[in-house]
Amino acid sequence: MKNDNYKKLMRWMICVWMMIILIIQATVPAFAAYNTRPLKMYPKLDEVEIASGQSSSFEIHLKFSNNVGFIDETQEDRYDMTGYNAKNLTKFHMKEAKSGKEIPVKVTPHPQALKHTEESKYLYVYAEGLDPKTDYILYIDEDLYANMGNSLGSPYEILFNLSADPQVIKWGPTVPLPINNVTIPPLYMTESSIKNSQKGVPVDTSITLTFSFNVSGPEMLTYNSELFFLFEEGTKSIPIEVKAGETVNDFVIKPILPLKEGTEYKIVVVKELSAKNGSTMSSPINLYFKSVKPGSDDDADQEVAENNFTYFTDIANSWARDEINALADLGIINGFADGTYHPNEYNSRAEIAAILVRAFDLESNTTISFNDTKNHWAENYISTAAASGIVKGINADRFAPNEKVTREQLVVMLIRASGLNLKDKNPSKDNSKESSVTTEVYQGSSDGAKTPVLQGSSAATLLDFIDEATVSDWAKDSMEIAIKNGIIHGYSDKTLGPQANVTRAEACKMINTLLGLP
Repeated sequence: MKNDNYKKLMRWMICVWMMIILIIQATVPAFAAYNTRPLKMYPKLDEVEIASGQSSSFEIHLKFSNNVGFIDETQEDRYDMTGYNAKNLTKFHMKEAKSGKEIPVKVTPHPQALKHTEESKYLYVYAEGLDPKTDYILYIDEDLYANMGNSLGSPYEILFNLSADPQVIKWGPTVPLPINNVTIPPLYMTESSIKNSQKGVPVDTSITLTFSFNVSGPEMLTYNSELFFLFEEGTKSIPIEVKAGETVNDFVIKPILPLKEGTEYKIVVVKELSAKNGSTMSSPINLYFKSVKPGSDDDADQEVAENNFTYFTDIANSWARDEINALADLGIINGFADGTYHPNEYNSRAEIAAILVRAFDLESNTTISFNDTKNHWAENYISTAAASGIVKGINADRFAPNEKVTREQLVVMLIRASGLNLKDKNPSKDNSKESSVTTEVYQGSSDGAKTPVLQGSSAATLLDFIDEATVSDWAKDSMEIAIKNGIIHGYSDKTLGPQANVTRAEACKMINTLLGLP
């Protein structure tokens, strides 16, 4: 009897174990598949906050898709919660962008991260003793793990500085590119099925927006489709359906209900829209239109109203608004993380090098390098521009990427560049020949900048400006060519200001003219 009971018990235990094994076999693959999903750090600039406590300290707030909070191993006995990964502390590194000097950082979870709440997805990175004039890069290793075992999957970089307006300059995953990790060009809208400020858009319309890169492929659709909005009369949100278009570069926006007749609407595309290659927009898109009943006389060939569209929030009243918009539309210039452009401030030498490389679509060339541009965000741009002969260093070893650019320096760069892609642009150097170029001078405007005002046709030469003697000898030929071709203009006081730092608006005007953009 005992043997029979023993055999029954053994058979029962074997059955139980077999059931356990079957359950494990069924659940582990699914669990493993879940855990292999990459941990995502959302590429939203509003999820990154640089808070300057003192002028030399900062704190970046990072949000992830899963719980990445960790605790100090020395205090681990205080918590009975599993899944915190203290090794995440070692996955953050910071360096000076220019010199590569290591900067110590302190990484902590959100103050409430010890609860199973949304806060457990945040990590704070803190450092002090920084120079407000220096660019820094925060590196995040690809093997940063969440508590479920999934990792970031690819390294991330955050380029920032602590200038008067602390800003994130570049944000996103490090994407391997064929030539020395060339900086990913910005994402921008290339085409729209309606014009900005267009009247006569049917109330049952569907609007297609086309972008420069893959934004609506399967891997991008879910996230990006939530970044489109439609507003009635500027403020009332209207429900819309957002879906992929004919290509992975297209999005189609369709109002759920017919629009009201004769009503003004605005489409907003949030700047956090990102492409598969990691490219992001430098500013939001605002597209205005007015609806009309289908079949009415207003439905066809409507005249486009005054263009109020701007790529940046602070250029609506700028005298160079159209020129800034034109370059932004081509992806040649970028604004700041908060959607502004700061038209009355100044470009650095690095920024100008990057703009000219993009403007003339130069192929990457790193045969020339400078000691002070290693690990700089614009290192490849600077090398390419130098190899093309557009820019030169302060000396053989130094480029001074963060120094400002004077008006005469930019003119020389532009004239050098004009020989690369433009034909028959440079006139004769015979100053006795009259120029038919309409000259412009600058006067004060409502936004505090200098505004160009047409002064009529004249024989414009360098000698027409009272400060022509202040033009450097090495810049005189280029300045003469630029004046004759309307690339640079003087001010209302008859000065040219060759030694003054060129504003970001003035630079856009000059580059726009050189490229022959409308």
